[in-house]
Amino acid sequence: MSGYPILDVAIGLVFVYLLLSMICTTLNEGIQTQLRARAKYLDKGILALLGSDIAKKAFFEHPIIQSYRNPTGDSVLRKIGRRVGWPGAEDDVDRCPSYLSAFAFARAVHDRLRDPVVGTIKAAMVKDAAEGNTAKHPELSQTLRAVLADANSAQEELKLLKQWYNDGMERVSGWYKRHAQAWVRVLAVIIAISLNADTVGIAKKLWQDPTTREKVVQAAISRSKNPPRAVNYPALDEATPDATTPDVVGTDTNQTVGAGQKSAGLTDTEKQVLGELVGWDKESRAREAMRDPKTKTVPWSAEWAIATGALGEHWMGWLLTAIAVSLGAPFWFDLLKKLINIRNAGSAPDEQEAKEKKDAA
Repeated sequence: MSGYPILDVAIGLVFVYLLLSMICTTLNEGIQTQLRARAKYLDKGILALLGSDIAKKAFFEHPIIQSYRNPTGDSVLRKIGRRVGWPGAEDDVDRCPSYLSAFAFARAVHDRLRDPVVGTIKAAMVKDAAEGNTAKHPELSQTLRAVLADANSAQEELKLLKQWYNDGMERVSGWYKRHAQAWVRVLAVIIAISLNADTVGIAKKLWQDPTTREKVVQAAISRSKNPPRAVNYPALDEATPDATTPDVVGTDTNQTVGAGQKSAGLTDTEKQVLGELVGWDKESRAREAMRDPKTKTVPWSAEWAIATGALGEHWMGWLLTAIAVSLGAPFWFDLLKKLINIRNAGSAPDEQEAKEKKDAA
């Protein structure tokens, strides 16, 4: 033990928040993959840039863009939606790419709108104006006049189209981040309540039980050497280097780890520690005590009393936990390392000496 129980309790709480944040991250990744959220937001971003569904359809029919489309087809949720008749389940968004490079976008737009003789979009617009032809895509043509105003060659047009796309994707990536973070907040509440992760109750257990507290601290020290997977929500025009999800043209996460180590989940020790600090043990014992020995059932009045009692006792702890978990695993991992460094620096001389001997061995 460090001799600083308050510091150890703080380390324990931060460690629990870290583990719950990792669970929240994993759930969110799975949900976003099934919802194909990146593909949907990229589709919305392309529509915002091109200005109309007709222009977007022509864009996605270009061979380069077709090569980016998802060959695996519908997600599980989409298949279920088709069977039960959910609104929008018949959309083709499941085959839309979730990643698109600036080069592919620029080349597709340029090929669709350039003049076949001169090879530039500006020449095509000048020619249409001279001949009195109506622009194929009036909203897009008006935008391109502003975007390509300084272009004097096909190469310059491609460069400006890439920049236009990158600028647009920064805004769309902001939409996607807000969407994903909203899901994190919802999942944080669900996790806090379903696991009965009551911050107040956890703090009491850590303070009152030195053995459990030391066990949690040791598990936290071990985790501090093995960073969790961190979600940084890359831009929708960025492919991630190690795409391993069914989202074959890009994933919703980047792997950010140190010392060449990766951790996709909780260890057995961490699961055991978490199980000792959260859960519905008290309520389960109350239900067993109220179970009718003859019918082996719990009366509804007893169930209601247990539920309302749990709500009154734990709601504040749930709220604190949900707020903490919504901050994300990277935040709690960084804080955990700082607290452990403070603990090590403040260790008693005999403890520090024993630790140094152990490290030397």
